Amino acid sequence: MLQSLCHEIKQRRRGVASILRLCQHLLDDRETCNLNADHQPMQLIIVNLERRWEAIVMQAVQWQTRLQKKMGTEPSV
Repeated sequence: MLQSLCHEIKQRRRGVASILRLCQHLLDDRETCNLNADHQPMQLIIVNLERRWEAIVMQAVQWQTRLQKKMGTEPSV
């Protein structure tokens, strides 16, 4: 189960990174995209997505560490 979770996180990492790049592109090119009024909400979206993603990754790392301790194996970094 943990392996499948780690595998899924690795697969989704590209998608999250892509979304973050697109959001940043919208911010950088907001004149073309008519986002002048939406600049701050877009920044909040980016920050919130980054924080949520980091929390997911950290939770998976914690689970992996706990399971490896219970199984008596060393964590792989």
